[in-house]
Amino acid sequence: MNVRRFLTQSAVIERRETQDAYSGHTYATAVTVPARWATATRLLQGKDGGEVVSDTHVSMIALVTEGDRVTDESGRARTVVRVRANRDTRGHFSHYVAYLA
Repeated sequence: MNVRRFLTQSAVIERRETQDAYSGHTYATAVTVPARWATATRLLQGKDGGEVVSDTHVSMIALVTEGDRVTDESGRARTVVRVRANRDTRGHFSHYVAYLA
C-alpha cells in the first residue's frame, strides 16, 4: 500500500550538518515535505542511556535522522531524538517515523 495518500499535512525539515558542543549545531536549508503528525507520549532511551520523553511523532517519506530539526505547521521547531523506518507488508520501505523532543 502506498503511504503517500495519508501524508496530508506538512513538515519542515532542517538536516543537521555539523554538531559542535562549543559553537552549537548548523543546519541545511529548510525543506517542506508531506507528513502526518501524531500526538502520543513515549519514553525513549538514547544511545547514551539517557531517557527522553517524546509527545509528538511525525511520519514522512523524506529521509530524516537523529539530530535533525523538524518544524510543525504551527511553527514549533523540535529536535529528532529517534527515527524508525517502517516497512510495508511485503518488507519494502514504507516511511520514516521521527520522534521529537
